[in-house]
Amino acid sequence: MLLMNRREGMIQATNIVKKAAPRDIQKFLIKVMTQPDKKLGLQPGRPTKIIFEDQELFKTLTPVLQEIQIRAIYYPKSQAVDELVKELETYMNDGLPEIPGLFSGKGVTRTASAALFQAAAEFYRQALWVQLGNDDFLAVRTSPRIEQLFTCVLGQAGVEYGLSLYRRWEDIERLYRAHDHTMEIVPEGGMHSLLFNPAHMISFDDLDAIEWYGWEVAGLQAYPFPCIFLPSEQVARPDLEEILCYEALLRSIPELVKNHLQKDQEEKIQPFETRVTVMTSGGSRTVEFKYPAGALPLEVMPALETDDWDFREAEDMDIPFDHRMMEGQIANTFAALKKSSLAPEVQKAQETMYKAWDEPNAARRLHLAHQALKESEDCADAYVLLAEEEADTLEQAFQYYQEDVAAGERALGKRYFRENAGHFWGLMETRPYMRALAGKANCLWRLKRVDEAIEIYQELLRLNPGDNQGIRYILVDLFLGLKRVD
Repeated sequence: MLLMNRREGMIQATNIVKKAAPRDIQKFLIKVMTQPDKKLGLQPGRPTKIIFEDQELFKTLTPVLQEIQIRAIYYPKSQAVDELVKELETYMNDGLPEIPGLFSGKGVTRTASAALFQAAAEFYRQALWVQLGNDDFLAVRTSPRIEQLFTCVLGQAGVEYGLSLYRRWEDIERLYRAHDHTMEIVPEGGMHSLLFNPAHMISFDDLDAIEWYGWEVAGLQAYPFPCIFLPSEQVARPDLEEILCYEALLRSIPELVKNHLQKDQEEKIQPFETRVTVMTSGGSRTVEFKYPAGALPLEVMPALETDDWDFREAEDMDIPFDHRMMEGQIANTFAALKKSSLAPEVQKAQETMYKAWDEPNAARRLHLAHQALKESEDCADAYVLLAEEEADTLEQAFQYYQEDVAAGERALGKRYFRENAGHFWGLMETRPYMRALAGKANCLWRLKRVDEAIEIYQELLRLNPGDNQGIRYILVDLFLGLKRVD
């Protein structure tokens, strides 16, 4: 029940009921007139007229209102109320166009929709994201479809729950590449997903259908929302064939996890190929599964690599200690005793980087790194920080380290290398270059370019036999892994 005060241009009162009898409407009107909401600042009062959209309600209440000198009027459609409801819907959609209902998808039926909701509720209750991660992509074929698709279970990251569906492996690779805007990862045909959302994040038409047809929902946060996010930033709904595909996946993946999924001691899923047959609203469907679905290029993998033993993960350390913070103080202490071989602009840029290493704010650190590069393109430490904190992928980090090493070589000069090889790291101005060289080698190792990595690690030991960076430990691990025991 929605009562709008036309003179004030506001909603004066609302009430939600399953079905309101005329007697309930009468009580509602009398209460609003005699006891208006104090927050609205209105005094008790009697309107000169009340407009009804419902004809039966108008006929029933007209005599009652006439007794208290209120005129009843019937308008089959009130434009003001329609505009008001539209405004509310737009507000609830954050100003975006209204999301179309599930039935807007080509060929989608009540039977298929009800079956999808039932399968989704059963799937949600099993919490399969505990077993399958966001990066565990499965290659699937659902007969009678011939086309191979790729899917993954969302939820392990704790952000989105549901299923994602991809038509090409290249669309998955796009997810991992660097992008400036979220929409850059959306394929031309749209991003196909079935998400579990709270009620306010799904279509108004779907909410109506859930109420009218009694579709099953697993919980307040688990309203199934099969959708297609388009590059135009609009939302479309899948057709009948895709709805049946989702139902088949929702019913077959739990059986797959229960009967076919095996993990090793490190909790890594073992490769498999298998078939699961399930009954859907469209009949029996056999789903073919293959894992892994494909191999992601190493260069698109995340740039940062964390280890369980990393001291930076210690719970009692709010800000990780970084020895680079101290180098600025050391450099300043010895500046008066020993003249640096670096050009003045490089020295200035390096002083900016000492501030960056000492800065706890990540955004400020990146800003200082870019500032240092403006002061000198030969500032190796600036590239080190960008590789560690700005690069999203291994490929980006490697590119930074490439520029990094070149910058260090330019800053020091060829003669410096000839005269000081064997004493690096002990000389303060060499440390940014040594960090850059180690970072480049680490990237090469992760990119499986092992021989190139070994060559650089050995160069680091040649420049600094004292090995302040602990390169010998890395080389021992690497050689043992390659069975190069000698």
